[in-house]
Amino acid sequence: MPFPFFWTVSTSPMDKFPNPDAASDDLLDPKLRARRWWLVGLIVLAGILNLVDRQIISVLKPMIQEDLHWTDADYGKLASLFQFSAAVAYLGVGWIVDRLGVKWATPAGVAAWSLAAMAHGWAFTVGQFAAVRIALGATESMGTPSFVKTIAGIFSARLRSVVFGISNGASALGSIITPLVLPVVASGSLALGWVGLGWRGCFVAAGVLGFVWVIGWIGATRGLTFPSHREPVLNGGKSGGGVARALSGAIGLLSDRRTLGIAGAKVLSDQVYWLLLFWAPDFFHRVFQVAQKDLGPPLAIAYFGSAVGSLTSGWISTRLISRGSASIGFARASCWFPPSL
Repeated sequence: MPFPFFWTVSTSPMDKFPNPDAASDDLLDPKLRARRWWLVGLIVLAGILNLVDRQIISVLKPMIQEDLHWTDADYGKLASLFQFSAAVAYLGVGWIVDRLGVKWATPAGVAAWSLAAMAHGWAFTVGQFAAVRIALGATESMGTPSFVKTIAGIFSARLRSVVFGISNGASALGSIITPLVLPVVASGSLALGWVGLGWRGCFVAAGVLGFVWVIGWIGATRGLTFPSHREPVLNGGKSGGGVARALSGAIGLLSDRRTLGIAGAKVLSDQVYWLLLFWAPDFFHRVFQVAQKDLGPPLAIAYFGSAVGSLTSGWISTRLISRGSASIGFARASCWFPPSL
């Protein structure tokens, strides 16, 4: 699912090193502290735009396929290329986000994926679509690390989990709103006197909204000073550790059974979510003969169920663990077992 977060008790070697919370309210720039909830609102909007851009192709698949004469195999390859490019890009975008910093990482990501979204409007062949889908998948991967870094940089540890939950839940509205609004925007409405933008216009309009967001972010962060990252301090009193420390931490993380367990569960659960996201519109259209303009309600209900399940499972697992009635592993299993049925 988009922007998933799993919170566990960590026994990483890195936990031995004290790391002062640079986002403590006492250390934050007063102007930043006054505006940080506005920034959260902008992050939520960026998350919604992220979901809208990736959903256009699936919600409007019947219209696009009729125009460009795709086969289902072509569409499947496009969906796979999007996912593959995002998976590969995740390996490097974290480094880019760290280099750009909190203030510029998110607008850079939004601008990049908005440009990639707009490019869809000028794609006429499967090959051209493949190129722009690869670009969109790679650039949209900037979203998760930049959102996480921003929230971690402006909220103390006491508030971060709450803010993450709010931003994730609100961003999920994108997957619900898109199928309700997009068919009308693309096809038009006689009742509203709206002729529609067509599928190409929808891609371009989504990209334009992204650049409007970038302007809003630059204006909202003007004059703000964000806390800088502080490396953990070693027992000997020196910070850093360079590449050796980074490799040691990565090896320890990848060899942890909890990491492998979460990764395995994500492999099993995400394939269902992305199958729903990419193929549900076509399923309703073909099996139930739902017209393009009527796809909104059934898709919104399906995606709403996904959002409710995400929020509910997090609440249930937290309750089970906090009451001491279950281990972390049992809490996870209790939430993952019902969907597997």
